[in-house]
Amino acid sequence: MDLSGMKIGVFRKDVEVIRQNPLMLFDRQADAYYRISERAAVLISCMTEATTAGEFCSRMERRGFHVTLEEVINLLSFLKQNDLLEPEYSQTAVRQQKLREAKEKSRFLRMASAYMYFRLPPWHPEEFFRNIAPYVSFLASKAFIILLMIPAVAGFLLAIRNFNTVRTVFLDSLSWAGIAKYFAAIVLLKIIHEAAHSLAAIRFNCRVRGIGLGFMLFYPRLYTDTTDSWRLERKERLLIDAAGIIAELLIGGIAALAYFYLPPGALQATLFYIFAVSTLSTLLVNGNPCIRYDGYYILCDLTGIDNLMTRSAETVKQFWRYYLLRLGTKPEQKNRFFLLFFGICSCIYRIFLYTSIILVIYHKFVKVVAVVLLILEIYTILIYPCIREIRTIRELSRKSAAKARGFLLLAVLAAAALVLFMPLHWDLELYGEVVPEERYPVTVSESGYLTGDLPVHSYRVSAGETLFTLRSPQLSFAQEKLQALLRQDKMQFAQESTDEKLFSRSGITAKKIASDQQAAEELFRRQEKLSIKAPADGIFTVTKADLFRAGRFVPKGSVIGEVVSSKRMVYAYAEDRDIGTISPGTPAKIRTVDSLKEYDAVVAKVDPVALPLENSPLFILYGGKIPMYQNSGEPGKFHSVRPLCRVELIFTGKEIPASGRRVFCDIKERRQLYTLLARSALSIFRREF
Repeated sequence: MDLSGMKIGVFRKDVEVIRQNPLMLFDRQADAYYRISERAAVLISCMTEATTAGEFCSRMERRGFHVTLEEVINLLSFLKQNDLLEPEYSQTAVRQQKLREAKEKSRFLRMASAYMYFRLPPWHPEEFFRNIAPYVSFLASKAFIILLMIPAVAGFLLAIRNFNTVRTVFLDSLSWAGIAKYFAAIVLLKIIHEAAHSLAAIRFNCRVRGIGLGFMLFYPRLYTDTTDSWRLERKERLLIDAAGIIAELLIGGIAALAYFYLPPGALQATLFYIFAVSTLSTLLVNGNPCIRYDGYYILCDLTGIDNLMTRSAETVKQFWRYYLLRLGTKPEQKNRFFLLFFGICSCIYRIFLYTSIILVIYHKFVKVVAVVLLILEIYTILIYPCIREIRTIRELSRKSAAKARGFLLLAVLAAAALVLFMPLHWDLELYGEVVPEERYPVTVSESGYLTGDLPVHSYRVSAGETLFTLRSPQLSFAQEKLQALLRQDKMQFAQESTDEKLFSRSGITAKKIASDQQAAEELFRRQEKLSIKAPADGIFTVTKADLFRAGRFVPKGSVIGEVVSSKRMVYAYAEDRDIGTISPGTPAKIRTVDSLKEYDAVVAKVDPVALPLENSPLFILYGGKIPMYQNSGEPGKFHSVRPLCRVELIFTGKEIPASGRRVFCDIKERRQLYTLLARSALSIFRREF
């Protein structure tokens, strides 16, 4: 196609050419800046009359400025795309009509992606910041920032050192009440963040166009429009871009330092929310260059690449089209590999970020909303871009379009096969408690009086070791009486055995002696029961030791305490719908409620029968997490709301948490998705037919 006859319009006179390093254009109508090269500036200055591309190249050659037709066409495309040329007769209306049609076609996409990012109308605070700037200028001084850096760095070092504590507190704070507190901390810090941007811009005599409120997946984000910072030097732009992050990190570090040294209370909790918000927002949002926040603009200024996100996405498409489909031009720009790497990373990170937020909504809040958001995410991030790319390839080459569809179809099939047939880790978190492997109740088999106080604290015992003794005056008296009677009978038997007249009675007396001896043995056996011995090796614990003092009468059948084995295991509880995914031998990780340290374990037994728990220490009433209820006719007796199946786990490592600790059990199992789908389909079929 001959492009030399393409018409070249006239460059708009109201567009300002800013002659600094680098050269820029400022469009007052669009209120936008464009960076251009020196050659482009020379060509733009010569676009003073309508002509064709070929005539324009010839005219520039006569002026001694060599330019290629391709260079002119690329510049013309840039100018037309950004409406930097004078309007042409009938062409402006056509272009506006095409824009309206494109906007109409993309209406669903804009509605689907509106939840990801949308803005509210901005506020124009420039006059306010200019008025307060003289009074707060000391905040930007080097000495003041260094002074604040010392406690801030100390706070972050303490947070790193106590990372397990910080993580536990953060996970426990994820609730509706915690979200409300985080929201308040976000509002406070973001006001300070944007004020820092604005004051930094005022310091360099840069206009602050406005401050507005935006939302990314319902995460509030204030933004400051400092577009005019393009007129400044790169160092000054960097300081404006980084001012908000610096302010947040200083405040977050100082809040962390105070958090670790303050006593528990409302102030300490508030400081933790401030520290958590400042750190997470910097690492995941503001400081991350993969999304269009402060970190992105800082990276643009450091690399000198404008529109980094757009250019990296185009570079990824160029690599894909040229090396797989042999379409388009070969990527030859200076930073092509960096742009390729950044484009891939930013795409992966956006998917990771949006999916993570959706998973948090799913597990912690409303599941229906999370499912809807996931469907919208799949459409806006995956399906729609693929459709657009296929259309673009179809315009370039129908043969390659078929090839591209084949590649995408194979990719989809491969991904589906990978997801369906690859063994995946399925994690199920159960709530439970650490219990001894064996429990032996210590009961009293013979009534008696305690000879001493029972121990208050638990202690280790061996099998057969005496735990405590009782005395029974009635039993002692019966033994003494029986012994006296036995002695009398023996004397009588001896007399009858030697007397001829009484010899006939000796047989009766012998039977009486045998009966007395048998009764004495029974009394001796009962006397031995007054000495309570340990039934096995373990730890002896007395129930209500303060009630069992020396001299207290203990009736027969009383439960004094128990001997528990030193080996420990876990009783965890699962709902009946989850019990089918757990099998003996499945590995698991155990962690206590107040710590992130993990212990190795394995599932030993799964009880398939779901029964309500009774008076469990895992109930909410006792500080646990299992909901319970109380029947009106059973005072003091509580039951779990849902029937639960017990899962027994045994520890496989050397370190074991103490008995009685509440724990979370992360049961890990490798399963294939297609088996779960087939099982669900079969279950539905059996239920319906």
